[in-house]
Amino acid sequence: MFELIAFYTSFLPETKQVRTFATLLETIDDESDRRLCLIIAKNAKLNLSAILSMVIENIRLNKTGYQLLNAKSIPFANFGHFAADNRNVIGERFGNTDFGDSKSKIATLLSNTVTEDDLRKINALDWLLLDGDNPQYLELLWQSNALIRNFLLEQKIDLAWETFNKLPSNIINESYHEWKSSLNFDYGFDIENVIREYLCHSAYFEASETFKKW
Repeated sequence: MFELIAFYTSFLPETKQVRTFATLLETIDDESDRRLCLIIAKNAKLNLSAILSMVIENIRLNKTGYQLLNAKSIPFANFGHFAADNRNVIGERFGNTDFGDSKSKIATLLSNTVTEDDLRKINALDWLLLDGDNPQYLELLWQSNALIRNFLLEQKIDLAWETFNKLPSNIINESYHEWKSSLNFDYGFDIENVIREYLCHSAYFEASETFKKW
């Protein structure tokens, strides 16, 4: 079945190729099936990098409540409008009541309850390292930063930590080398901002772990 879909997809315009095959990959969780699909996509000469980027992006933005469609153009520390969006979500969910009278309800909304969608978003990141010939470290770094940011805003600290721990220890060096070898290709984001955000997350989690031990 995968071969047939890839064969059909290869005859579409490239933008439709990416969208069509990404839609298929979004439904696949088994690692062996994922690896098989990567081989099939390569054989069909599909744009695998673009496809995998779309897969992660689509899964990450599914019902997050933030819908960061233009997030790559937003500086990583500019969270003011996210806070406003969060208040709107709370207001819609519980009515525009006094926040002082709704602490328990707000706590429920912002609880760190793990959902299947949360785990799916984390596991989707694996796609970007499955292709041993062309691992997408830089895309992985950007997508994981965005996911960690969302989890922190939702007070899901454990999930943010799990996402951070999923990254290879050499992610910064590999991302930088990938960027340099791509002849400074425009990825749609500032690599220095991406690295700084990662380092901020690293410092936060290190401080958090130190505080727990203390």
